[in-house]
Amino acid sequence: MALTRIGPNQSVNLTSNVTGTLPVGNGGIGIASGTTDQFLKFTGTTTLASAADNVGKILQIVQKIDTTSRSTTSSTYTSGIGGALQITPSATSSKILIIASVTLYIPSGTAYATIAYQGSSIATNSTSAFIVTDGNSRYYSVSGLHFLHSPNTTDTKSYDILMKNTNNSTTVETPNSGSQAVLTLMEIAG
Repeated sequence: MALTRIGPNQSVNLTSNVTGTLPVGNGGIGIASGTTDQFLKFTGTTTLASAADNVGKILQIVQKIDTTSRSTTSSTYTSGIGGALQITPSATSSKILIIASVTLYIPSGTAYATIAYQGSSIATNSTSAFIVTDGNSRYYSVSGLHFLHSPNTTDTKSYDILMKNTNNSTTVETPNSGSQAVLTLMEIAG
């Protein structure tokens, strides 16, 4: 880059009088151009580069709403939405945000609802709920079941809402009386 000496009352027009890439140390960004939908990031102490701006973005959403009454007397987990919901992550770095809600009709005993991955419960405080009944048959709404899962794959994976009852002689039903079981999967860019 060639510089021309100017007088004390003149200024340099950086739009028309400077060409090439202005180094970071001299107030530039160190690159000649960027790419659409990308942002600048530091790659070292004085080096900038453009990078994709998609971390944390929702890449896809799939949802299953089930209004069919399903029941079980089993003390082991069984599907509460009539089959698993599948999602295929677009990158291995993606995470899957699972949000579930379901209504349980419980005559007596203790019932459980949980989120399952590939058929097995993801047992954490945010992915399971238990309801202890007072001996009266009632409907119980279980909402706020959620989990951020890292499957680390681009293979199709399945998630489900599962239910069980600790008393084999009673029936847990979901959904019932016009209620719904809802399972939502969101792929979040990692």
